[in-house]
Amino acid sequence: MFKSTEKLTTALTIFLFIIIMPSLSACTAQKETPLKIIANSWVGYSPLFYAKESGWLEPLNIQLSTVISLGESLSIYESAELNAFTGTQYEFNYIQQKDPSLIPIILFDRSNGGDVVMANQSLQALQDTIQTIDVYLEMHSVNQLIFKDFIQLNHLTHKKFNYINKNQLKVYTQLSVSLPRHPTIVVSYSPYQQKLAALGLQELASTRDGISLLVIDALFTPKETFLKVSV
Repeated sequence: MFKSTEKLTTALTIFLFIIIMPSLSACTAQKETPLKIIANSWVGYSPLFYAKESGWLEPLNIQLSTVISLGESLSIYESAELNAFTGTQYEFNYIQQKDPSLIPIILFDRSNGGDVVMANQSLQALQDTIQTIDVYLEMHSVNQLIFKDFIQLNHLTHKKFNYINKNQLKVYTQLSVSLPRHPTIVVSYSPYQQKLAALGLQELASTRDGISLLVIDALFTPKETFLKVSV
């Protein structure tokens, strides 16, 4: 259940959405070309999903596509030449290196416990182990920054890690078949963290406690696209 601050954030996001999105979509109205947005299934983007399910997007000529991972979202945004995408500051910085005109237009939330580091062993056991630690995460995403922050704060940088690049659904599917006994870490986020917890993985740190990294989620678009609303 959302806490009061999260309810306020969601309400403000929907308010901004109602104000900004009709204007942003106005640039496509004349040509009848839909404004195409790509988003991954992170719970923080619920206002977008709610707007789609409520039927608000279709009259505005906005198409919202949903994918599983952050990496998939970026890949499709680039290859399909879409108009906007959701992501964190990691994805923003990645795309901005290629397109300096990229700007945030709607701030959805600040991750407050939604991004987590989980494991099949305690933190002490991981610090004591001499085995290679398997690490499941989405490479080239904010997962990498979270994991780096985690190992630095907990004096694990000298450990040997085996990085396994998989999206959250594939990680859950694999671990649900057989939870490994050797040291295993999963960098995850809501709603997958609840499913992983049900398998027996324990939370070691999150963006609420144990991770110093500030994770911000937003909707991004090139400045040219955004400025077309004034034409």
